[in-house]
Amino acid sequence: MVPEARMTIFAGIKPTPARCSKHRVAILAYDGVVLGDLAMPLEILGRVRDAKGHPVYDVRVCGVSEEVQSEHLHLRVPWRLTSVARAGTIIVPGIDRLERMILPAISRALRSASHRGARIASICTGAFVLAQAGLLNGLRATTHWRAAGEPCQ
Repeated sequence: MVPEARMTIFAGIKPTPARCSKHRVAILAYDGVVLGDLAMPLEILGRVRDAKGHPVYDVRVCGVSEEVQSEHLHLRVPWRLTSVARAGTIIVPGIDRLERMILPAISRALRSASHRGARIASICTGAFVLAQAGLLNGLRATTHWRAAGEPCQ
């Protein structure tokens, strides 16, 4: 006999009532962004639907400018960093070269979000972006295995 499935409950995460605004997730886009690291959370979180088929998250790709250059192509970025200022969750994708400097506006936006208590997560070498912003000082972090032994700048 197969056991009956039950609702999964995550500690500390409560469903948002329909009358409230959706939880905003800002995914940062910057020159040198790793496309897979940007696309994965966008696809996963952007496809979450409630019982009525409505999006659960307000997912926004945000950047300093309207266009960023990845290793392979130019991306149009629909949202500015003002969306990061109102996001409950910020995702920081990986960066193509660890020595690439992030624009000061991105570092400021990340520090401001951290100070107001936003949830911030990085993917792979996005940890080096967090380190450049000064958010990992004195902390241990994980990154892509190829970059794990590299010093933070």
